[in-house]
Amino acid sequence: MAGMVGASPHLPSVMAVSVDTLFLVVMMCSLVEVVAGFVMWKTSRVTRTEAALISQRQTLRTGVAKTNYTATFVENSKLKRLLLKAEKDLERIQSARDRRLKSVAKAVRAVRVCVYGSMVVLMWGRPLISFSPDYLWPSSFSHALSGGRAAGSVGALSIVAMFLFGLVPRLSPSA
Repeated sequence: MAGMVGASPHLPSVMAVSVDTLFLVVMMCSLVEVVAGFVMWKTSRVTRTEAALISQRQTLRTGVAKTNYTATFVENSKLKRLLLKAEKDLERIQSARDRRLKSVAKAVRAVRVCVYGSMVVLMWGRPLISFSPDYLWPSSFSHALSGGRAAGSVGALSIVAMFLFGLVPRLSPSA
């Protein structure tokens, strides 16, 4: 096989490793995860308007607490109305961001599945790492069941599955 490196003296059970293909699969999976993490971070962060409203809400809450006396009833009710308006605006902005985050998370998930699925289809049948059948002796009978593929070979599906199912840490907060 082209691109396969021979047996390793440090790993006697490994017969051959396709370094270039293995590197390509791992880098593509890592690139997808980095881009997905950046997109999710960019979508989930607080905007300047939202930060200003949060600051204004805190200031108004402090003002309402300080003017909660009968002598300052009018000022207190004005501050309460401003506080309610600020909280309503903040809730509207946060709910819009949550809706946007859900749609972006759905899109990121779809892109992951498409990219990983296409990588599995393109790399199907190419062993990335081949182990000696003797190393996997109890299950070496699977050679006959696998359609002639070498027993103990690891394909792109194994590596893509690690990324897809979260066995490799993700950079995105969700999705």
